Amino acid sequence: MRGMFDTLEELAYRAHQEPRGCLLDMCEEKKDISLKMRTADACPECMARIRSRVKSGHMDAKVAIDCFRLMDMVRRDLMYRRRWRLDVQPGALRISGYAQQVDLPGKRVALSPIQRALYQFFLLHPEGVRLVDLRDAANMEQVMALYFPIATVGNMATQEATIRGVLLDVEGKLQQHLSRIRRAFRQALGMDEAEMYVVNGTPGERYRIALDRQYLLWADREGGQVDCGSMSNPT
Repeated sequence: MRGMFDTLEELAYRAHQEPRGCLLDMCEEKKDISLKMRTADACPECMARIRSRVKSGHMDAKVAIDCFRLMDMVRRDLMYRRRWRLDVQPGALRISGYAQQVDLPGKRVALSPIQRALYQFFLLHPEGVRLVDLRDAANMEQVMALYFPIATVGNMATQEATIRGVLLDVEGKLQQHLSRIRRAFRQALGMDEAEMYVVNGTPGERYRIALDRQYLLWADREGGQVDCGSMSNPT
């Protein structure tokens, strides 16, 4: 907007007092920001002004294009979250690829390799698992088997030590990673929509992921389908 005019006074004068879904909407009423971001565009008058300023050398075309791309990203996120609430079914959770990345429709959930391994472990146990039981040899072995192939730092010995430290909850590391998993899903979906996807539970009782596994599409690194069983009668 600064690039479109030579002074702030001119910008204030030219800004649209009545919102029209243009980047130059003044949006004194903050609810009008929603209209602006649903369009993520410029009106014909302002687009002509942008072209003129680019042509005259007062505005860098790349900067203008980057601004529109950023606004379009916000727009897609805004519309995605609104449409999500209209869908009676959860969006499919997909795990795939060499790094076993976790994705929702149009969204990647930013999880570290350790968090991905922990999350996959709970997906494999729809009945839920008490956190204290993660220290059992069989559970530790399963988490390690999920973590080793996607680990990006250290050798086998240091990776094993890292996982043991997490599962034994040394210095609260387990709770820290579970909290970061919840935060990653909430950042991707918002607080309410994320609840069926996160690892939740009551201390001393089983922690589990509420998502019905029919909405899980999990392909291992070789492309084979991973079966997580049923959760019809969790206890």
